[in-house]
Amino acid sequence: NDWTLTPGVRVESVSYERKNLLNGTAGQSSLTEILPSFAMTYSPIDEATLFFGIHRGFAPPRVEDAVYNDTGGSAEIGPEISWNTEFGIRARPTAGVKTELTYFHNDFDALTVLGTVGGGTVPVAQGKALYEGIEMMARADFGDVFDWTHNPYAQIAYLWLPTAETTEAFRCVPLSSGALPASCPGGNVFGSAAGKRAPYAPESLLTATLGYSHPSGFDAHLEAVFVSEQYADFMNLESGADHPDGPNSLNARTGTYGKINDYVVVNFATSYKVRKDLTLYVSMKNMLDNTYIVDRVRGIQAGMPRLVQAGFKYEF
Repeated sequence: NDWTLTPGVRVESVSYERKNLLNGTAGQSSLTEILPSFAMTYSPIDEATLFFGIHRGFAPPRVEDAVYNDTGGSAEIGPEISWNTEFGIRARPTAGVKTELTYFHNDFDALTVLGTVGGGTVPVAQGKALYEGIEMMARADFGDVFDWTHNPYAQIAYLWLPTAETTEAFRCVPLSSGALPASCPGGNVFGSAAGKRAPYAPESLLTATLGYSHPSGFDAHLEAVFVSEQYADFMNLESGADHPDGPNSLNARTGTYGKINDYVVVNFATSYKVRKDLTLYVSMKNMLDNTYIVDRVRGIQAGMPRLVQAGFKYEF
């Protein structure tokens, strides 16, 4: 009737190897995980559906993290494992309008990070973390709302991530020999501690879109993307000058420490379906040519400058 219940299970078995063609060293590794899941929906009325889901999250380690190409040795690194839960509602209150609201709770038993996120020369590290927040989406196609041939439309998508907490210090992954990198004080990534906000986890993400489409095959839309400020290191430093080694130290001046400021990127895209199998398109990304920082893992990395693309897509 109004309910659906979907239990599930999947098994992932991953095997990989890596060989250095310069010196002939090679290594290999494998792992197998059993991953349960459960989903449920309830539709009390045609216009709305409540949904709930929980599943075991899994991602295998990257080959270059698990097998070192210089020696062929392996690191004692397991997969990323989490319990991911969500609860929400999808609604179509009227023709041309759809909305969705979701609460999510992602609890990582093992989250893998590059040791360079937080400084030092640590190759890879793992720890526990909790991500919890709300996602919201709403779209209105006014052509359907007012029964027009022309269709102006608007869409907004918002993510609020108040919780992005490292629930324990991230530990450096030992090599198969049991040795730890020398840059890991006490075996932990420098600056990592329980209760700190996870690096590269902005609290707010917002995408707002205004567009127009026509049954003739024409579509154009303007999009604004907002990303709030975020930390780039485990110590949650405001700037590199706050580094414990001092404002004039090498670490303070590498660009790997400090916040990444919030930024807005404006994009534009248009397309025209000439016929059933041929579409022409033009897009402009970062049309205002803003300069902004997106990454500090290996020093300051700027976002993509203005990029214009034009082309066609032919389906046969």
